[in-house]
Amino acid sequence: MASVSWSQSINEVLQQIQDQIDVFDGLVTTLRQWVDTIDPLTYKSEAWTEEMKKAYEEYKTQEKVLGKKKNAIKDLLPSSQAPEESLNKAWLAVDWAKAALAATEGRLNFVQSYKNAFQDIDSINGHIQAGEDCLKSAKIAFEKGEKQLKDLWRRWLKDRSAY
Repeated sequence: MASVSWSQSINEVLQQIQDQIDVFDGLVTTLRQWVDTIDPLTYKSEAWTEEMKKAYEEYKTQEKVLGKKKNAIKDLLPSSQAPEESLNKAWLAVDWAKAALAATEGRLNFVQSYKNAFQDIDSINGHIQAGEDCLKSAKIAFEKGEKQLKDLWRRWLKDRSAY
């Protein structure tokens, strides 16, 4: 996944986030199609390697970061709508979306890389669903970032037309 640089404009960053969301939507579809091909009678789980354990710990850490980033913007949403605050909220939404995408990537790549790490098909589906939930969080964050940016532009245009 391409990293998002903070030196870019917020519009460029939001576009990159949307592009990454689209990629992960495709990966969810691919993984669900793969699960549909698994014979539950022949699926065998493997013992976890150190690499699997490390990947597991990494995506769990990413999910904790996601929770913190999501809460950071929630604390600000009901407050005033000064232009600086809208821009700050837009960047906080970007930060939340980036964290959600990192958690999505960790979860979905785990399934893709370690297809026999699960007890059964229900476990695989649960893992894919958890990745999809992280992706939904990224989509919500993206929408909130776009909304803050649009609100900022709308207020700026309104203020300019008053002169």
